[in-house]
Amino acid sequence: MNRRRKVSIAIAIAILFVSLIAVEHPSVQFVKRGIATLGVIDSQYTLVGLTDVRSTDHVRGDRSSPIALIEYSDFECLMCAAMQDTLDRLVTEKPVMLVSRHLFPDTAKQSFDLAVAAECVGKHGGDEAYTAFAKYLYDDRHDQGTDRAIEQKVASLGVSLQDFQSCVIRDSVIHNKVREDSKEGWQLGAQGTPYIVVVYNGRPIGISYANNYDDFLSRITALVAEVR
Repeated sequence: MNRRRKVSIAIAIAILFVSLIAVEHPSVQFVKRGIATLGVIDSQYTLVGLTDVRSTDHVRGDRSSPIALIEYSDFECLMCAAMQDTLDRLVTEKPVMLVSRHLFPDTAKQSFDLAVAAECVGKHGGDEAYTAFAKYLYDDRHDQGTDRAIEQKVASLGVSLQDFQSCVIRDSVIHNKVREDSKEGWQLGAQGTPYIVVVYNGRPIGISYANNYDDFLSRITALVAEVR
């Protein structure tokens, strides 16, 4: 096989691969689901500089619990999306508090824009609207980037589109909150998303995640036992 033919075949394969990803072929979705369910637990860190739960944080679960899980995540992250069922089950079945914050690379404009959109929904609709909108972003990844789809979801949550659009464009407080969340997460030792900080009676310890509910719960239990 001559060099020109090899190059042509390589280009054809590359085009096919890109096309499969672009259209989310079932085989690609299968691979993504497989990757997203692996789950890895990183080594733990003793953290410094973590601020307390803030009035602007979005909180679910038992607010009086001595155990708080602070989740730094990215709406563009497949692993973050895969983690949500585990976190939902945890706050439903156990007396823990879950705090949602944002984490993404500095150059990830789409991640930043989606985080701002979620915060604006939360500002004008409350924590329940924020949680519902966040779930939409994680679950409906194919439509989340379209303005029309986002506006429809915002309206369905009872948030004024005028307020939402003004917030997304002009609310510097929201923009700064999203940036500061991400900056804080990286400074605390995150190596990627999702990054979970377990806080027990004011002492923070960082882990990554485990998509398996039982593994994740065991890890949290072990961490809490270490700092009692």
